[in-house]
Amino acid sequence: MLKQIAAVIVGIMSVIGSFPELKPEQSRFYHTDGRDIIAPDGTKTVLYGMGFGNDFWSSSLSEVGLHHNEDSFREMKELGFNSVRFLLNYRWFEGDDKPYTYKQEGFDYLDRSIAWAKKYGIGLVLNMHSPQGGYQSQGKGTALWTDTENQKRLISLWGEIARRYADEPSVIGYGIVNEPVVPEKGTIAASVAQCRSLVQRCTDEIRKYDNNHIIFAEHVCAIQDTETGQNDWTIDPEKLWYLIDDPNVVYESHYYEPSVFTHQSAGDDVSYPAGLYTGDVLSYWVNCISADNSLKNGYYESDYFRRTEEYNVFSPVVHTWELDGGTVYFDDLTVTEYAPDGSSHTIYHNDFSEPADPEGIWSSDDTGRYYTENGKLVVTGANGDYVLTFSSLELKEGCRYKVSGYMDNSRANGGATDIRADFMLAERVFGSGKEYVDYNLSRLTEFSKKNNVPVYLGEYGADSECFRNGRGGERWVSDVLEYCTENGLSCSYHAYHEIMFGLYPEDTTNYPLLRNELLAQTFKRWLVHK
Repeated sequence: MLKQIAAVIVGIMSVIGSFPELKPEQSRFYHTDGRDIIAPDGTKTVLYGMGFGNDFWSSSLSEVGLHHNEDSFREMKELGFNSVRFLLNYRWFEGDDKPYTYKQEGFDYLDRSIAWAKKYGIGLVLNMHSPQGGYQSQGKGTALWTDTENQKRLISLWGEIARRYADEPSVIGYGIVNEPVVPEKGTIAASVAQCRSLVQRCTDEIRKYDNNHIIFAEHVCAIQDTETGQNDWTIDPEKLWYLIDDPNVVYESHYYEPSVFTHQSAGDDVSYPAGLYTGDVLSYWVNCISADNSLKNGYYESDYFRRTEEYNVFSPVVHTWELDGGTVYFDDLTVTEYAPDGSSHTIYHNDFSEPADPEGIWSSDDTGRYYTENGKLVVTGANGDYVLTFSSLELKEGCRYKVSGYMDNSRANGGATDIRADFMLAERVFGSGKEYVDYNLSRLTEFSKKNNVPVYLGEYGADSECFRNGRGGERWVSDVLEYCTENGLSCSYHAYHEIMFGLYPEDTTNYPLLRNELLAQTFKRWLVHK
């Protein structure tokens, strides 16, 4: 009898052993596996998303305009997106006058969007864009890091969100803090440790209720000097990453380089691609050399200059100051390269027969303007310093250079004028925009490989001005998407409705308004027709 029972047990075990391994409960949800993100259906996926800003600046949901509706999620599907990075403001869920008492209206707002997202197969990354203690991205949210009560409230709120959505498979995961800017603590490592500690504590609280969803942990974006209040955004990103103790984490970074192009509303008038691109800039302005009126006929030419240990990149520049309503005329701005064998050739020339299109514009007092007229560059109305910077150029080993041009300052009202070359030092120099973009994004891929974790480009975007007058915003977005699609890098464009960066770059209270079709068609080309 015992032998018969044993035989039955062996038979049962043999049958069980032939079954495929049962998937864990987590397989119903988005989760990570090494460097990959796995969708609820068990397949490896790459997140292609759009940021829904939700007018997060508004402290109350009653102030939020008609940012999105059900049709917005249908539009996301049609453009090829499979996810939305959904921005949150803590005030929608909790008042400063009643901490730890949660408002149902905030969750109702979220529930409605989750239902729409689910209908169109869109996953949501819930991102705390404005946490207790202040919005981080402008460096004014220091109170999150210096006030332990703010930290406790953020931790508790994430616990409440996790408790409510632990069983919701349409939620991809939780982005703990957007673009953290932490106070300086003696060393970069000690400063970054503040962020790691808070993200870990939030994660531990979430795991009390929810072991299903992904944690999105963004590296530190800047470190703030506590004495001056200045924020250092130039630190090598490799020093700002951290890892937390959890098996289900995606590590997040943002990308807006070259910022002089993507942030057109900051006052720059720049095209992409244009000129030279520099990576890991060590010194943005080292020195300069001015052109002298050597022939006394309005023609100005500099002495020779060459590459040194202090600088390897330069730009031709025109500079005026204290014009007091005066006007200056420039023409034939030229850079000549002299090779070691004695030969020479022009590497930059602008006769201003077309619009000037400088790479950078800077005014010390927001006065001054420029235009082209009769084949000349005209600068007028600059009371303070007014600088137009043209194409970035590399100083090649062994070569010498001169900058030259014509200048008529007879109507400058006693103001000063200059044609010059400005020098900077960069660790790397790139010959094209795409080469520059690929290098920057490859650093995310390297972090992913080194640590065997998924990485998420949580934001990339270009100001609406970048898509006008042929400036090339669609080319920049295309270069980013080409890298992401070829390298399996999850990404999310910022943003859907926003005056500066939006697919709809207008006031959200009057939704819907004119869509940026150049941008929309770029998404379709890479995400629908790829």
